[in-house]
Amino acid sequence: MKLSFVTIVAIFAVASFIFAVPSTWPASSQQISLDTFPRIDPEDLPEQYRVWLGEVNVILTTREREVFLRCENDAQRDHFIDGFWLVRDPTPGTPRNEAREQHYERLEYANFQFGRDTSRPGSQTDRGRVHQLLGKPMDINRLANTQAAYPAEIWFYNVDPRLGVPSYFYVAFYKYLGYGEYILYRPVGDGPMKLLNPAGVAQVRELTYGWQDMPAGAFGEMQAAYTVLREVDFELAHAAFSLIPGEGSLVSGMPSLASDVLLGDIQNIPNRLVPTAAWAYPVLTGIVEAEVRFETLPVTISAAAFIDPSGVPFIHYAAQTEGGRLNLNNYEDNYYLTFEVAGSLTDEQQNVVADIQGVAGRPKIIEQAIEGEENAREVRSGSFVFMDQLPTIDGSFRFDLVIENNVTNEFGHAQFDLSVPSVRPEQLSSSRPLLVRGFEYLDSYDPYSERLPFQLGRLSLFPAVDSTYSSNESLNVFHQVYLPPGGEDATRTSGGLRANYRLEFEGGFLRGKTSPIDLGDADPQGTINVITSLDLDGLAPGEYQLRVDVDNDDREPIYVPVHIKEPQGDREPPFVRAQQQIPATDPRIGYERALQYRVMGRTESALDTLGSALSREPDFKTGLDLQTELLMEAGRYEEVDRLLVLRQIENPNDEDLLIALARANAGLGRHYNAIRYYERARLVGGEETPDFLNALAAEYYADRQVARAHELLERSSELQPDQPEVRRLIDQVLALQDDIKEMLETFGNRVDLIMAGAEKDDQWKNLGTDDARRAFVTKFWAGRDPTPGTSDNEFREIYMRRVQTAAQRYPGSVPGYMTDRGKVYIIYGEPEEKAIRPATNTERQPVDTETDILWRYDAGKNSYLEQDEITFSPDTDGDYSLKSSLDLTASAFLAGQEVRDLIDAARPNLGPVGTRIVSAAATPDRTAMQRLLEEGVRQQDLALQQEFAFFPAPENNTFSVVAFEVGKAELTANSAANESTTTLRAFGLFLHKDPELGERPLRPFSIDFTITDDEGTEKESFTHSFGMPLPPGTYRLAWGVMDTSSGRLTTSSADFEVPSFSTGALMPSTIVASRAEPTMQTDVVDIEKIYSGIRVGNAHFDTDIDREFASTETIELLYFVTGAQPAPGTQQLRLEVTSRILRETDGENIGTFPAEIHDFFAIGQQIPLSELSELAAGGEYRIEIHIKDLVSGTEVVQTLPFRVITPRDMH
Repeated sequence: MKLSFVTIVAIFAVASFIFAVPSTWPASSQQISLDTFPRIDPEDLPEQYRVWLGEVNVILTTREREVFLRCENDAQRDHFIDGFWLVRDPTPGTPRNEAREQHYERLEYANFQFGRDTSRPGSQTDRGRVHQLLGKPMDINRLANTQAAYPAEIWFYNVDPRLGVPSYFYVAFYKYLGYGEYILYRPVGDGPMKLLNPAGVAQVRELTYGWQDMPAGAFGEMQAAYTVLREVDFELAHAAFSLIPGEGSLVSGMPSLASDVLLGDIQNIPNRLVPTAAWAYPVLTGIVEAEVRFETLPVTISAAAFIDPSGVPFIHYAAQTEGGRLNLNNYEDNYYLTFEVAGSLTDEQQNVVADIQGVAGRPKIIEQAIEGEENAREVRSGSFVFMDQLPTIDGSFRFDLVIENNVTNEFGHAQFDLSVPSVRPEQLSSSRPLLVRGFEYLDSYDPYSERLPFQLGRLSLFPAVDSTYSSNESLNVFHQVYLPPGGEDATRTSGGLRANYRLEFEGGFLRGKTSPIDLGDADPQGTINVITSLDLDGLAPGEYQLRVDVDNDDREPIYVPVHIKEPQGDREPPFVRAQQQIPATDPRIGYERALQYRVMGRTESALDTLGSALSREPDFKTGLDLQTELLMEAGRYEEVDRLLVLRQIENPNDEDLLIALARANAGLGRHYNAIRYYERARLVGGEETPDFLNALAAEYYADRQVARAHELLERSSELQPDQPEVRRLIDQVLALQDDIKEMLETFGNRVDLIMAGAEKDDQWKNLGTDDARRAFVTKFWAGRDPTPGTSDNEFREIYMRRVQTAAQRYPGSVPGYMTDRGKVYIIYGEPEEKAIRPATNTERQPVDTETDILWRYDAGKNSYLEQDEITFSPDTDGDYSLKSSLDLTASAFLAGQEVRDLIDAARPNLGPVGTRIVSAAATPDRTAMQRLLEEGVRQQDLALQQEFAFFPAPENNTFSVVAFEVGKAELTANSAANESTTTLRAFGLFLHKDPELGERPLRPFSIDFTITDDEGTEKESFTHSFGMPLPPGTYRLAWGVMDTSSGRLTTSSADFEVPSFSTGALMPSTIVASRAEPTMQTDVVDIEKIYSGIRVGNAHFDTDIDREFASTETIELLYFVTGAQPAPGTQQLRLEVTSRILRETDGENIGTFPAEIHDFFAIGQQIPLSELSELAAGGEYRIEIHIKDLVSGTEVVQTLPFRVITPRDMH
């Protein structure tokens, strides 16, 4: 649109406004200045503004609303509305405002879709409000008619995390009492029982035997509700307790407070996007500067998407305009051409996937130096071309680009719908053609060097931006062809590939050509660059269409406009600005593309792309931080925890790392650890925020520290009163405190039958605070979980359900679970038969006035029952007492058939006490494991050497490594691979030797790996290893290694003690010895993988458990020291390390190395054997390392044996 000079007032409707306001605005001054303006009642507004207020009600912040209601006249209201949308524009400087477009699309959909079962507009319903804030969900699970639950909808979202909410979550709605509109469901605020109809409630009562007085935390109403809802729909059951996938709220037995906080965060999205209304205050005061922009700059823009030889797609774009219309300044005889560029790449939902901006969200300022006045005159009188590129991802997008003279405020704009190709598409594909002015093949191409826009490998293109040619020129056209997997062979078989070009005028064919496409030109990604030329000689000036069609691709023929003009002699070339760009292999490109995948909700693609970038630059901190966020968004919390723990050790006071670790542990259900990390961040961090306090409160709530959660929510509400969800939560939390206090007070009595003597006498009775009791309860049940790592604890489930039933059925002078009948029921379950008979006295003579109660059991179902019949007789307190002794212990409880069946069902590959592996297929490894576990029989077909190593790990665990070597003599090379490789399988089971419960299986494993003939020595393989984090204690590893080709195998059973590194005493880990420094890896340790060498955290060691070194070598050591005290003031460690070499036979010291001072708990040392003259080949030695904590004065010694060999014996 071209405009002549008009008054400012006349062009307000098409102008963009920049409000001259300070970057920060103190809250107190805002309040004072706002109160000086009278407030208008919304009903008194002119109709058009009442309508607008209703349209933006969901995204308008409270503060902005108050400013708007204080505007005195329509002019101020119009200024406010313009500023309202401008401050939300994700791409300022472009004509489009994607935020406004997106909002009105969502508003229209909400009114149409959600107003059907209500008398009010759909946008005002709960579903309508959520839709306006978040858009369409990825998936909707509609449960309209179920037997046990009211109608419900579960929306699953994957959103841009910049909104301040998790990437993945549920939002649930239900019809309360089964009718009316759908209302928002809150796990804590409503509770699972609200979702159940009368039939569902009856099922809950049946499961809990009608007992109403159920304290929080017992297997009661909450767990029964979960059971009923799970029968209706698993997703509904999960959402009833937690809106956050994978959170595992049933671990705590309580709905998720974090979910209700999430709903508050969703409502708070407008405040996150526009945290202050300071931009609007000048509207009231009249201090508004209007910057008028005219779309009068003549700009022609060309854009196309192509794949780089590295496999990365780029959008290449060029803009051509008159040089005299841009700003050209002269400074000290130097000329500078300046202009602004802004652009955006948006998807079909108006999400901005990428943008072209400068600092502070303003357009990018381009400055081009012009040498000399003569060149400056040529620029003024000729044309100017600006070329650039944007890395992107595959998909369909809209690309907007604006070029602006930032002095005259003239701009030109173009918009393109682009289909960005993918590498190796499912079917043959091709790009949109690009008209080219000229091209050349460069002498060489380096994928790691900078390149220009429109450069694809050695091919460098200069686009015909205006699509104009003289009739004495050749028309050059470039496009790419993308082969599917295996496309080279398939296309050759079908007769090859051709591209057809037709130049048409008014629909009629003029000239053209068909060109074969050489499949040999395809790069490793299956991309073929195609460029061809058409002769234009003899064609009259005019407008033509070029039709391009590739045989059998997935596109319809594409038409490209071509303008042909009369020959005008030599054309003056335009002045070109094309800056060198970083290569596609640069990690920053991977980072930018990962961000785009993230916006699109393609988290796994983002992680893959970022992983490739980090493999090239492992210390790319910005990339590492993004990797953490992506893993968190993908719910891969275990990886986040393992990835960050070493970084946190190196940076113990990094607030961001601490918060990330807290979030990861929260996702894993490790609420106690999450609290520790959050509280540490609170100590080292700055000002508390409501978001931080709400997250910490959610963890205290999940850890059943309800009073602390209440305290933090109150603090959050004080900092930000406008949090309706938090106020609602405060009321809910208060109601729970009395229930939980009662549960803690009676816990010891409820579990008296299974609580070990040491637990009862030395621990529980001495706990003086509710916090200590909560911690004890968590540890108590964790130690009895037969399926650790899952959200269910079958032991607790059955036991506490029986406790509740006993309390309801057998009340007496004491709670029912403390009576004899209650105790027998808890341990042995429901009797098969009940009867009564006349009571007898001590001489077994009948007592006419009273009766005995008889319970009959099948003793074959529990080995602890020595008789089928159990008798209870009335006592003086009005209760019934056992007449004979009976085993009422945890062992008897576990031996019951019902208990064993439930544990078996949850652990299908393990026997009830971890004594066997059950499988329908009797493979050699399974058969060998069954014999090993049941009969103790070992099989010894292969040579196997093993040893254990231990290192500190998070949560007071110990990372326990099994290092091993396999003998080669009996191995079979894998002939199918046509290489000298052998595929092996490590299989087995870790078992915990519990003093109370006996051996308990932890984790079965079966992992394939390969070894080659050229690795290790002639006799044995390289050292390999696997491991897992374990709590300190006594364990058994029952395992083996099998040659999968021959079935030959070896099994082994070894007890081992896992040390604790959290005792506070100075303690070194196992020492890892290697010939070379460790290599640092970017991936996290995978406990389902066999590593060559030893993997400790991010460090990989090419080590050898034989520890054989030549006297000329240097031994690289790594170990960890825990329990050292930080120095006051600096908070750094001060560890003095002295090493010496002792002869094993007589203990003689043959060399001492100078003391070293280390300030970090991970210690790397070098032991140069060449400095020791007394080493002899074949000799046995040991390294003795003295470690002294210079702060506390404590000392410890660690040793490592090794053997000296000749160089020719080295691996």
